Amino acid sequence: MLSSMPMAQPTKFDRSKSEHSADEIARVLESDGIVLLPTETVYGAFVRSGSQRARDRLFALKGRPTTRGVAEYVSDVEDAERRFGPLPAQAIRLAEACWPGPLTLVVRTDPSLGLRCPRHPIFPEVLARVPEGVVGTSANLSGEPAPKSIQQIPTTFLDEVDFALADEAAVTGRASTVIGLDPRDSEVPPSFRPVEWLRPGNLTPKELAPLLHPRLTFVCTGNTCRSPMARAIASELWPVELLGTVDFRSCGLSCAEGEPASEGALAAARKFGWDLSDHHSQPALRAGLLGSDVILVMTESHRRHILSVLPRLAPRIIVLGGADGIPDPFGGSPEVYEDCARSLKRSLSRLIKEWVP
Repeated sequence: MLSSMPMAQPTKFDRSKSEHSADEIARVLESDGIVLLPTETVYGAFVRSGSQRARDRLFALKGRPTTRGVAEYVSDVEDAERRFGPLPAQAIRLAEACWPGPLTLVVRTDPSLGLRCPRHPIFPEVLARVPEGVVGTSANLSGEPAPKSIQQIPTTFLDEVDFALADEAAVTGRASTVIGLDPRDSEVPPSFRPVEWLRPGNLTPKELAPLLHPRLTFVCTGNTCRSPMARAIASELWPVELLGTVDFRSCGLSCAEGEPASEGALAAARKFGWDLSDHHSQPALRAGLLGSDVILVMTESHRRHILSVLPRLAPRIIVLGGADGIPDPFGGSPEVYEDCARSLKRSLSRLIKEWVP
């Protein structure tokens, strides 16, 4: 404990002085202190992740059994993986879409470990100064409602805290949604991984449902010919009754963002009854690939390129078209594009029949 004297008045959050506040908070945390901080949900009490002494103080202050878990606070997905190892694709999709924000992820290899990335601007600055991270829980006595304001925190609790930051405008009062996830890596064929809704909160099951479905991502070079056609073909071949249960995406390994499908791809697609008019190219991003359950590439060189950056994705990658892959039709005649579309359809028909008997 830093002091047995009652804590001074809480510091009011001032964005222009946030670096000074973050410096002071980091000093308290490094000295095994307890800090009280606002999040976008409720007020929380936080200690340095690696300090067992501070954790014991926090649990004693709350009157909470030490067997109960606390959330580990991270700055983003990369920070979470740096500290706790690879996350499954489903977790990455949820985190990329909802962090920073009111979502706590529990990967069920360790049900006591929740990962949280709050939206309040003080957290990135604090976490940058405390690289081992912080853990936290709501700033209340065990069993009591979580506080929406400083005034709702008992004086006996406040007097034991070593630093408090107040920002009433940021706190909504509704707790983060807590979801338990399957820790296994993605498999081929893709399958739905059920989740456990551990606590209702800001984000509803209906809002999060699209992120829970398996994601299939088609990858080519420019994302204007092969991969958008493949996405359209897969949507056509996938059983109609299951279309709402899978998320089809496409991207390119060497492309600009926002380019339309090529004229050749548009024409071939129209001939076969597919519509690529709303396609806009997307570059392949680390988070998008890590958040994909299956990655379908056009050539062996695409596979090697991805694995040179993200070798852990090897079990998830499929090369379409067999040993020869699917050659790039870019700049070719209408017949070349139509042949490409037929090759894609043959390859995807075989796969989907295997996956969805």
